[in-house]
Formats: sequence, structure tokens, C-alpha cells
Amino acid sequence: MRKVMLLTLFIAWIALSSCNPANLSFDKMPYLTTSKVLFQDDFSDEQSGWLIGSSVYDLKAYSPEGFMILVNAPHTKSWSLPGMMFSDISLSVTARKLAGPENNSFGVLCRFQDSHNYYSFLVGSDGYYGVVKVLNGTETLLGSSVMDYSVDILPFDAENNITAECSGDTLSLTVNDTLLISVQDSDLSYGDVGLVVESRDEGDLAMLFNNFLVETR
Repeated sequence: MRKVMLLTLFIAWIALSSCNPANLSFDKMPYLTTSKVLFQDDFSDEQSGWLIGSSVYDLKAYSPEGFMILVNAPHTKSWSLPGMMFSDISLSVTARKLAGPENNSFGVLCRFQDSHNYYSFLVGSDGYYGVVKVLNGTETLLGSSVMDYSVDILPFDAENNITAECSGDTLSLTVNDTLLISVQDSDLSYGDVGLVVESRDEGDLAMLFNNFLVETR
């Protein structure tokens, strides 16, 4: 009887030991994961799929320091896309002005379906920001009648970290870890992601992007 009890205790001890968190690892449990990354790019591989090219209006190209978009003309918008399809995501990138006026806009795109349907999350070197919906070619600034100002956007040629959330009908813009705006809109539910640069009254605007990241929401 005593041997049976000892054997039972021994088996129980083995079972409890095997359940000790110290003996568990994620690679032993493939159904558990801490990774939320869907896509990331430091632009070191020029074959990673981003749209490149040049015209009299703009230039999009890989560079040793990241991905560059140059806008030559005033009141001109230029973007680049990796050619993917997402729905509910968070995307982030670092952006720095290489040359050009402070009066500008740059940022990221989500749910890009075509040039007439997408959301853009914009900041400017002058500190202004906004979330824009383009639906059937018509631009609408969401959540405000004019672009708002924030001291959290670093001016001149400083590097800004831009994060956009597109989750359900929630669209949020965070810059340098500060949430600037969160709005609701449900017109677009899926599409590509991208980078965007827009000149205002002057051209010759060059922006450098790096550390592009897309995660699940």
C-alpha cells in the first residue's frame, strides 16, 4: 500500500514539474505567439517591393539610409506602396526632412484601394497634422475643419516617429508616442499601406523614411 502511495506521489510530482512555467517555452507551443508583425522593412533590400520611379514631378527611390521621396513641384502629392492587402492594423515609420520648406505634409497611408480611395495620416515640419479620407476622389479632413498644431511634432530636419492605427472604424494618429487624434470612419475597410509626401506652396521637398512596420490590431 505504501509503495502504491509513493508511486502515486512520484507520478503527481512529475506531472506538476512538467507544468512548471520554467519548463515551458513558446517554441513548444506553436499555437501561442508574441509576434504581431505582419510586415517590416528597413529598405536595405531594394527588391522588397516598393514602387520606385521618377518623373518631372517626383522621385521615389531606395537609398543607403532608407526610402526617399522627392517632390519637385508645389501642390504635388507622391506616394509609394509595397503592394499588399491589410484590414485591421497598426503601422509605423520614422520620417525626416532632407531638404525643402517647412510648409509640407508627410506620413503614411492605410486601406489604399486606388488613387481615389484611401486614408492618409499626415504631419508637417511646421507642426500641423491631420487624418484625411479620400473617397471617390474627394478629400475630407476627419475630426476637424482644419489641420491642428502639436508641439510634439519635431520641426525642421528632426526625425519623427509616426504611428497610424486602422482598426475597425477607428483611425488614430500618434507621433513620437503622443496620441494626437482618433476619429471614426467606416467607408474603407481594407487595402494597401504606403508612404506619402505632399508639397504645399513650394516644391523641392525631400523626405527620408525608415523602419516601416505593420502589426496586427
